[in-house]
Amino acid sequence: MLTTIKEMAGLVGKTSIVGLGADYLTMVGHGETMSNRIFEIVSSIERDGHALGQTPKKYYNHGYTGFQYRDFSYGVKADAVVLNISGNLADIVLTSVNPVGFVVHRVDFQFTVKMDEPRPDQELWHFEEQMELHKKKRRHPSPKYVESPTGATLYLGKRGGTRLLRMYDKSLSYGEPIGLIHRYEVELRHELAERTAIEYHQANSRDTFLIGLVFDAFHRLCVRPPVDFEETPDVTRIIPEYKESDSYYRWARQTLSSVLRVCRNTEEGVQLLAELGIQTSYLNNGGD
Repeated sequence: MLTTIKEMAGLVGKTSIVGLGADYLTMVGHGETMSNRIFEIVSSIERDGHALGQTPKKYYNHGYTGFQYRDFSYGVKADAVVLNISGNLADIVLTSVNPVGFVVHRVDFQFTVKMDEPRPDQELWHFEEQMELHKKKRRHPSPKYVESPTGATLYLGKRGGTRLLRMYDKSLSYGEPIGLIHRYEVELRHELAERTAIEYHQANSRDTFLIGLVFDAFHRLCVRPPVDFEETPDVTRIIPEYKESDSYYRWARQTLSSVLRVCRNTEEGVQLLAELGIQTSYLNNGGD
């Protein structure tokens, strides 16, 4: 996967991508058939050794009772079974198990960037600019900045909402000094999570699909991760299997409109829009 990413992405300085994929997954199987499929997934996880040497703890949440391991947990309530998976195991399961038929409550996607030297988190995350944008635009989510001994975290969005963005320092987890490794995450819930999980599983190229998804989410909130494309991916090439579907239309519309809105806020961008024959007055009136 990472080989393809490095071929597509121009790395800033000596910056490199050290992690990419699904990072968390919560799905529920209702009824006997889908509940049994959850148990089959759990059995497969255990057979592959992901629970080896671990003593499970009791799991209890929202009426579900079961067992919790380091990277996954499952619980049963009436005729439903819930499965929570974190870390790289979430990506393994989501790429190998078709989520169609399950209720996907939450799915997180991440990419992790290693800098050539430690960089201040606020410099990379544009925290001050986020505050100014929030003051000017009510629709812009309020940023929340949290410091901790393991590194700072910046939240954009509301917990439990449809979309929540997180940026945090991941250096200590890799045994590196703080400021060297930064993670960018997109947490999706409800119908958006379910739709995106299916599209990710079915995508011909999951890495390019993920790049389009994560980069677009951050760019729409005016945060530019420290990785540049060598070429701008054609929207017809990112997810070609969906170019006739509603999901493709939504993705393309959101991606293009976010780029155009960024352009209209700079002199160079306005000039570019004029050369392309796009009227800024139309954009100012809320058009996409």
